[in-house]
Amino acid sequence: MSSPAGGEDSEQKSIKGRRIELNRFTFRKIWSLIYSDPTGASLAKVILLATRDWFSQVEVSSGPQIVENNLISSNPKVLFVVHFYFEEYLDRLVSLINAAPDWADFLITSPNPESLELLAKQTANSSAIREFVHVPNRGRNFAPFFVESQDKWASYKYVAHLHTKRSIHTSRENAQTWSDRFWNLLNPSGALMPRLISLFEDNADFRVAYPLMSDVMPVWSYGWLSNRRIARRWFRNAKLIPPKEPFTYPIGGMFLVRSSYLIESFNRNHSYADFPLEKGQLDGTYQHLLERLIGVLSSEPGSHLIYDTRRDRFVTDINWRNDVGLK
Repeated sequence: MSSPAGGEDSEQKSIKGRRIELNRFTFRKIWSLIYSDPTGASLAKVILLATRDWFSQVEVSSGPQIVENNLISSNPKVLFVVHFYFEEYLDRLVSLINAAPDWADFLITSPNPESLELLAKQTANSSAIREFVHVPNRGRNFAPFFVESQDKWASYKYVAHLHTKRSIHTSRENAQTWSDRFWNLLNPSGALMPRLISLFEDNADFRVAYPLMSDVMPVWSYGWLSNRRIARRWFRNAKLIPPKEPFTYPIGGMFLVRSSYLIESFNRNHSYADFPLEKGQLDGTYQHLLERLIGVLSSEPGSHLIYDTRRDRFVTDINWRNDVGLK
């Protein structure tokens, strides 16, 4: 039904409101300045928590909807690369591996050899292929992911990445929500993974998948923040044009990805020397750039599959862009 002359219907007002919100995206510049200064980290966190509810009203409703067909009877082989750092995830990881179906293989990395030994013992009866790799404490979860798994991508159709999530970017409660969404979506024996793989099998355009997080992290966090300088240098060397902000990506660094996309987009040999020693860096490092590149380099509209936990449905990046008021 059209709105009265000179008026706006609720949908138009909603879209207008989202675009007004994005005009406030210049607040990101302030955030980036504060966040790039280690002495301002606490203030940055306060600002994030104080403004989270104001900025996180994005809903994903408009744009093409995903139609889920029957689940495939058998899944293609998937490599699960899991970085195991925080020991409180031990029981969860043991359950993940011990209950895994036969199409799931595991590569577990950790800088803690005792954690790897304990995990190996508690999953000794699992039928899954398991490889445990002791790694240096560099580059958070992304250094082990790229260095240790890059020679295995060609042997799998899909690669999933999980890590033991903590974050000072948000409250403890939201950090748990953040972690749970990724681990529930990417659980090989869970209810969501067969749906996710079926959608990838039905549509070759899908390259990367992850859960929707815009109700936990504000819209302006979907940008370069204090990674702008390293991003500018990377794109200049690659002779590519960086995308406009905001852009969607697997914020939190966990995802399912088509291995052909990894091979095509990240075809250089990574080494641990590419990454800094772990000092609790908040941003501005190569690993923070890679977190964004996983999404950014899949730039074709409709190539991101995003799971909306609140509504138990899959949408695409087209939905996300429409609903934050982007063309």
